[in-house]
Amino acid sequence: MSDEESKDSSFKQEIKESARKIWLAGLGAFAVAQEEGSRLFERLVAKGEEIEASEENQQFKKKMRDAKDEAAEAWDKVSDAVGEKVRDTVERLRRSHSSEIERLKAEIAELKSKLAQGDGKDADS
Repeated sequence: MSDEESKDSSFKQEIKESARKIWLAGLGAFAVAQEEGSRLFERLVAKGEEIEASEENQQFKKKMRDAKDEAAEAWDKVSDAVGEKVRDTVERLRRSHSSEIERLKAEIAELKSKLAQGDGKDADS
């Protein structure tokens, strides 16, 4: 066997050994998780209950509720202000539209009158 083939064979052997070790580590982790799983779960539940009941957590929850309430109040104010501005704008547009229509009607009547006078005919025909 050549030196190159020997290195290649050695490299392949190292890869096989590494893959086997990874497999064995996975099996070991699985076995430990099965053995320790229920005890670990109970410890995690107990720790969660401690945190949930802690004063610090209660203060955090209160701050979050307060912030939520303040945000809702600010949103209501903004919403009311925007609604009022929209209503005012619509009303101004309606009024200016109405006055523009009246102005145009008067202008049309004046033009009809001028046409009728100029032709000596009725402007409607």
